[in-house]
Amino acid sequence: MIPTLSSTSSSLAYYSAGLLGFVSFASYASYALAKHWNLRNRRWDALKEKLDQKEVELQRLRESLNAVEEDNRRKEEALHGMRLDLEEKQMEISEARGRNTTLEEKMAKVVQELASVSEEKRRLTDAHGTTVQLLEVRSLELRGAQEFLTRTDRYSGTDVMKMIQALNSEILQTAATMAELFGPQLNKSSPRAEYPSSSTAVAEPASENVKNAIEHTEDILGPQMTSMLWTFDHQDEPILLQIAFQASMCAFAEWIIDSWLFHARDSELLLQEVYERLRETEEHAVSGRWRILTRKYVRELFPERPDLPSHFFAAFVNILVVAGMKQSQDAIQETLKSHFSKKIDVLVENAVCLNSVVGDDFTSCELLPVYCSPEIQFDASSMDNTFGDVSSPDEPILCTTDLGLVRAERVQGKVGEWSNLLLLKPKVILQSGLSEIGASAEEAV
Repeated sequence: MIPTLSSTSSSLAYYSAGLLGFVSFASYASYALAKHWNLRNRRWDALKEKLDQKEVELQRLRESLNAVEEDNRRKEEALHGMRLDLEEKQMEISEARGRNTTLEEKMAKVVQELASVSEEKRRLTDAHGTTVQLLEVRSLELRGAQEFLTRTDRYSGTDVMKMIQALNSEILQTAATMAELFGPQLNKSSPRAEYPSSSTAVAEPASENVKNAIEHTEDILGPQMTSMLWTFDHQDEPILLQIAFQASMCAFAEWIIDSWLFHARDSELLLQEVYERLRETEEHAVSGRWRILTRKYVRELFPERPDLPSHFFAAFVNILVVAGMKQSQDAIQETLKSHFSKKIDVLVENAVCLNSVVGDDFTSCELLPVYCSPEIQFDASSMDNTFGDVSSPDEPILCTTDLGLVRAERVQGKVGEWSNLLLLKPKVILQSGLSEIGASAEEAV
């Protein structure tokens, strides 16, 4: 069928519209494509730029990686070296531990040895301290001993002998004066009762004092001399009274000179026994030093000196009571002290001085006063008879009127062996020597 014009126009319009639409679409598509292309190009450029950046960054990372790998390689090498070192160190540590164990064992031994050494050092230090102290003590002792070993006696035996003679002279003069004073007071117009010895019972209370006086006088003068005092007529001849006074003063003077501290002999017995043992075995320098130091410290312990004159006056009172003095003992003592206190004080001080001289000033020997006890046998080699020759060599003595002096020196190297030199003989009274005094003395015999 042949198309018509209207249908042709419609178709053309249709196709025109379609073409226009296609062209429009194409234009739009071209525009869109161009826009898209531009966008793509921009994106591409951006991507390329990013890619370049990434490439640069990748290159940098590669370089960093290479550096890291190189560093890692070096570290691996270092780590390998460290492993080797570690293994070596571990071996060294193992060896060191072994050595340490050995050293610890050695150290333990050293510590033990050190402890032993420390203990030994402490012991030696203590011993050294003790030795030093002992050395100081011994040095002090040596210095003290040196003083005594090198010191010389301050007095000679002759000096002391003269002192004893002077003391004897004082005793004689004092006794003679006392006898002259009291002899005339002993009036014996009527005979006395039989001599009551110290062992005789006393019935009358008034005679108890007489018995005590007899007892104490016998302790000093002995029974024979005391009996003669009782029966002798002292008013006619006071010589026996004088002898009794002399003998009593000699007894107490010898006790003072020989005493350690002027106490009773019994209370000094321990000191004397210790000294006797010491002097028998030790040299004079040692025993003399002990004696001097002991006397020094004994006097420090007992600084107050007893009333020594009271012993003398008590003996004088007893002698006068035995001799027939009728006054009370207090009255007799008062008379004695009023007339003879100064003389007795001087006599006592001289005896004390002799005590210091023979006790403190001699180390080379011993000087001892010699007093002969009543009724011992007379020995002409060591005693002098006051009244001349001896009628019988075996006759006992009555009493001692003058002190003697002996120098005693221990024989060196000999225990208990002494050399005695009698510098001054003591003077004694024999009963036979009184026979010439008179008939009263003969009756007393």
